[in-house]
Amino acid sequence: MKKGYLGIDTSNYTTSIALIDEQERIVLEKRKVLEIKKGTRGLRQSEAVFQHIKNISKILEDIDEQRIKYKISAVCSSSKPRPIENSYMPVFQVSKTLGQAIAKFLNIPFYEVSHQEGHIMAGIWSSKFPNLDKFISVHLSGGTTEFILVEKRKNGFSEKIMGGSQDLNVGQFIDRVGLSMGFEFPCGPSLEQLSKKGIQGKITIPSSVKDNLISFSGPETMAQRLISHKENLSDIAIAVLHCIAKSIEKALLNIVHKINLYDILLVGGVASNEYIKQYLLRKLSPKGIHLFFCSPKYSSDNAVGVALLGRQKNIFT
Repeated sequence: MKKGYLGIDTSNYTTSIALIDEQERIVLEKRKVLEIKKGTRGLRQSEAVFQHIKNISKILEDIDEQRIKYKISAVCSSSKPRPIENSYMPVFQVSKTLGQAIAKFLNIPFYEVSHQEGHIMAGIWSSKFPNLDKFISVHLSGGTTEFILVEKRKNGFSEKIMGGSQDLNVGQFIDRVGLSMGFEFPCGPSLEQLSKKGIQGKITIPSSVKDNLISFSGPETMAQRLISHKENLSDIAIAVLHCIAKSIEKALLNIVHKINLYDILLVGGVASNEYIKQYLLRKLSPKGIHLFFCSPKYSSDNAVGVALLGRQKNIFT
């Protein structure tokens, strides 16, 4: 019977499982986005935990179907947001507990990783990233805006935060502006579509970057003021995305020049934004900076990277 490696991730907004084989090919990949009431800014942790628990029965059915063809050799769960001490969110206790229970029942190894490590691994796997021992990863999402020095280990990564946002995360900036425009949460896709109708440069929202730190609170205040003054919404949308892209460019250049690493992996939901991607490629590629973007399909929350890390840990631990 073929070997399979199971990954489980229960993030703030998605219940995910993935089963991969020994050749790192996806056998099964399922995601269930949590339900969010219209007009709200997301879910409380208790609400998200409850929905994850409701989704578990269906997930177990999907796993059981694949056990006919594949012997699950290890289970890996995301158990916290980031790989640092005291990193904690209740939602990740669902994936951890479920993973431990499955591993115990099947008498197989159980491994823990962070949600962020799962994003980085999915980015490496889906972007044809070169086999490097050390590189910079940029994690852009609703809950994270971080520039990370990543060093590969046989059974995972070591990470050091080199910079990021000192107030709002990039996804929060997008969602707050999008909600004020009347979009449903999460607002990223709607804002991106609206921005395509805007004229870049008609409205300018200045970026705010000091050394390796970005501030999005000032730009968000300006965007809200522009909305209240009835400025063209599509022009505001493209100005918001331009401000974000410019901010990332500035901070990334500061970091690259300090540590002399020129291979950059961008992961997380916001990294799939096409305007931001093309801006960064246009500005940074001529400077010898090599940008790799996680495939849009695996930029949003998923368990593929978690499963891949489980396979790696099982082989090298």
